[in-house]
Amino acid sequence: MAALLLSLALGTPTPTPTPTDSEPAPTNVWSESGARSWTLCRRYEAEAEHQLRAGTPESDTKLLAQWRSRIETCPQLPAALVLTARLEIENPPRADRAVDFLDELPELDRAIREQRRLVLGLLVAAELEAERRGQPLPSPARYLAAYAAIGMGDAALAKPLVRAARAAGEIDSWRIDRLAALVAVFEGDLQSALRLAHRARAHATTGGRPASTFVLALVLDRQGSIAAARGLLRTLRVRDSRTLSSLDTLLPLRERLYLMALYQEAKGHSASAYTLWQVYLEREGVDAPEREQVRRRLLELRPAPTLAE
Repeated sequence: MAALLLSLALGTPTPTPTPTDSEPAPTNVWSESGARSWTLCRRYEAEAEHQLRAGTPESDTKLLAQWRSRIETCPQLPAALVLTARLEIENPPRADRAVDFLDELPELDRAIREQRRLVLGLLVAAELEAERRGQPLPSPARYLAAYAAIGMGDAALAKPLVRAARAAGEIDSWRIDRLAALVAVFEGDLQSALRLAHRARAHATTGGRPASTFVLALVLDRQGSIAAARGLLRTLRVRDSRTLSSLDTLLPLRERLYLMALYQEAKGHSASAYTLWQVYLEREGVDAPEREQVRRRLLELRPAPTLAE
């Protein structure tokens, strides 16, 4: 495979290999390990391959720190780079619990964007090394790249990556449908978004259904089916609400605020919803029709005046 991730990340066409460079360069112990201990680096790569197949605990910051250190020691291990990218996505920057979430938004937004750019850089490095070795790109690199691109709100970058992940069969189809639904929302193709979001929720596992429900509610609301979106969110149990905080690994911060406000509104928490809609309006990139819709919601949620005693 040509360097798809590199081409998309840099926004440049992928060069067509010539007969002289179409075959990968022969590898040796030093080039494979980055001039480090070959035995140690081979062990790290074998362990990374195993963890990519078996899965890793989510929100494991110690494991992330371990793999960050390992790819510094052995920087040219495709599976280790992909695993580190996955751990980065599973451990995003989070707000300080001791500080008001809304006060930290600018810094949090910057930190999340920086991390997602780091994820794309790790995956590009993995792709280049895998291609140099003449090996397939470890899964689910394309899916992870699409995930990071969606988190940056970059539909143009995410769309071909979602297609590539689907074609490679890297991961469950319902997970890819969920990403594709969000890309369609960003592009304004709400009919496709609704079809994909319904399919993602219908085929999701028990553990994946709450997140797919949130995405479907977001699509329904954006399509104008506000009552249907609220009704869907009301079906979620209290423990499912924790899924909303985990969507910070997937949604751009602006979309997260929108969904948080929608959820608070559906649950009848008018004061919280009112505050979140106000903060949402302050974000850059909110189009005029959206602004008008949110202003109408604010009028509905505005606290009634009280008589002074």
